[in-house]
Amino acid sequence: APAGQAILMSVLLRPKLPPKNAPLITLATAMAMAHAVREVAGIDAQIKWPNDLVFSGKKLCGILLEISADLDQIEYVVV
Repeated sequence: APAGQAILMSVLLRPKLPPKNAPLITLATAMAMAHAVREVAGIDAQIKWPNDLVFSGKKLCGILLEISADLDQIEYVVV
């Protein structure tokens, strides 16, 4: 994205969850982002399942997860 046009970031998480619950991280992230946009910008951002945030038919952001896990536990997630 051109300078001044986007906020690009990654966050490292170490949730104590089994890998089967990884989709919940995407949903929780989308819900938190929608809430933050509503609070900060005052616009009614909506979640477009499974990993986008939209407003007035336009994409505000996409949420991608990279996961490292053992069979029984997530080691880390990059959101």
